[in-house]
Amino acid sequence: MAGPDYHEYHAAPRTANEVPTGLMNGLNTSFTLNNVPNPGSLQLFLNGLEQTEWYTLSGDTITFKVAPKATDQISAKYTY
Repeated sequence: MAGPDYHEYHAAPRTANEVPTGLMNGLNTSFTLNNVPNPGSLQLFLNGLEQTEWYTLSGDTITFKVAPKATDQISAKYTY
């Protein structure tokens, strides 16, 4: 039985290699995640390279500053 100093911790749910939804046509800049990431947890990849400056995040929506090409691959890792 747990005493008064007992704390149970649970890891936050995490996604890995999620592909955000959105039209990949070289014009669209807005893509949607399945969940709202915890602050600071999003790792966004474009063609396998982590992106740090070329997008903004608002709720579950990623907006790239420059539209990805139709042949680009986007993936995301984050906790929620």
